[in-house]
Amino acid sequence: LESPHWLGEASKRGSYTSEKALGFLHDYMQSKINDVIAACTDNGNTATRLNPHIMSIIDSAKEKGLHDFSVRVHISELRDKIRSAVNDFYSDYKKFKATISDDVEDAVSVAMEWMKCQYREWRKKLIDCEEGEDARNLASAILYEETWRTSMETSFQGEHKMFAWHVAKDRLLRIIGDAVQSSTGAGVAPTLLREHERVLYQCGISNRR
Repeated sequence: LESPHWLGEASKRGSYTSEKALGFLHDYMQSKINDVIAACTDNGNTATRLNPHIMSIIDSAKEKGLHDFSVRVHISELRDKIRSAVNDFYSDYKKFKATISDDVEDAVSVAMEWMKCQYREWRKKLIDCEEGEDARNLASAILYEETWRTSMETSFQGEHKMFAWHVAKDRLLRIIGDAVQSSTGAGVAPTLLREHERVLYQCGISNRR
């Protein structure tokens, strides 16, 4: 029999595009993965390397660490903490995904709510717990690096990148936006408040109707 496309592997008879709950969930996650790849590449080209603007945050911290032992220790501990968090999330995600069936009523909304709760909790544990904007940006950058490294080492097709994107999307995009804007000599990138973002989103939906 044909396999649904969200399994990632086709049977001998091929695969079909599932329009049920898991198919919808898979497509949603893949769109988020594509978003972060598009946002974090230079000159519109898909890259297999780490974004230099995000990595510059880590490089600056390492530079400080050359002259401050406490900074080196903090970076090492933060990296270990985040690497463990990525593995824990992925393990929990696989277990949760195995409990969902295409035939379960409201499976998509249940899965979305589960993921939102996960991202909120990891945001508190990994990013918001750090003191100061610079420290939170560093945690976000290390999260980006570790999720990317894990996905490359395991040749996995997505969930690791999705984790970093959802937990620290705003800070990662801010780092990139400010760096690009600064390179033009025009200061920092413009800021869009959440309430304004919702208004624009609703306008976009209305325009597509």
